[in-house]
Amino acid sequence: MLISSIKNNPYYVRDAMPKEAYDLLVPMLELNPVRRYTCVEALNCKYFKQEPSPKA
Repeated sequence: MLISSIKNNPYYVRDAMPKEAYDLLVPMLELNPVRRYTCVEALNCKYFKQEPSPKA
């Protein structure tokens, strides 16, 4: 399943996933305490990483 693939691969490329999947993933990132992304940080970051973005 696409979402579980993304969760298991923190370097999954955002640009490669369908918009519908990305729209589901952003709230998951916001609720996940390990990935301290705000919605804006997630949208500005090319890869989903477990570390906060350097621009934070």
